[in-house]
Amino acid sequence: MNKFKFLVAAAFAVITVGTTQAQSVVKKDATIEDYIKLLKLSGYEVFSHDFSFPIDGMYGFMPLIMKYENGKVENFTQEIENWGFCLVDDAPTDSIRNYTISTQTLNDSTVKCYCRFGEIGYDREITFKKVGDKNSGYYYFFVKKPFITPNELKLNEFVPLVAISSGWYDAEIESVRNCDVDEFDSDYLNTATFKSSPLIYVIGVKCLKIQ
Repeated sequence: MNKFKFLVAAAFAVITVGTTQAQSVVKKDATIEDYIKLLKLSGYEVFSHDFSFPIDGMYGFMPLIMKYENGKVENFTQEIENWGFCLVDDAPTDSIRNYTISTQTLNDSTVKCYCRFGEIGYDREITFKKVGDKNSGYYYFFVKKPFITPNELKLNEFVPLVAISSGWYDAEIESVRNCDVDEFDSDYLNTATFKSSPLIYVIGVKCLKIQ
């Protein structure tokens, strides 16, 4: 069992606490807040999104990573059959569902992304290249930024939740930079980061109605 699977199992196991006054044992189910706290304590950067939407049948939720490199876009997870696919069956109307993306920087060039929906989690590594020029030097530089949580999940559409973008060399200041707003909205494709960054990974989810 890898570290992430262990964290998921630990967070959603039954928490047992002793009460000294009654000299008894009380059992409490772990919550999503417990899970997020555990991830943060373990050194992960966590982006949590709560979605409220009606469910009247069986739905599938598929984590996706879209890769934008020098103006070209590709589905970075397309080659993985059923990657991150999980089902939700007959949930209550207007139910709230939590979708959590946590990231771990493994080294200068590699970030591991964990996507969790319900009690199912999946991971994927993404890599970056050095940026700069001969005067400033070449090095790895990338920034993680969340999107504003949408009011609802639209069927069959990619919903962006987190962007991890590479820096770029700015000749005017003779340095590598990457700066933008604290949270992206639907206008992200028009931001300075998207237009200037040579490599961006956008992590999100697609909701599909199965029946």
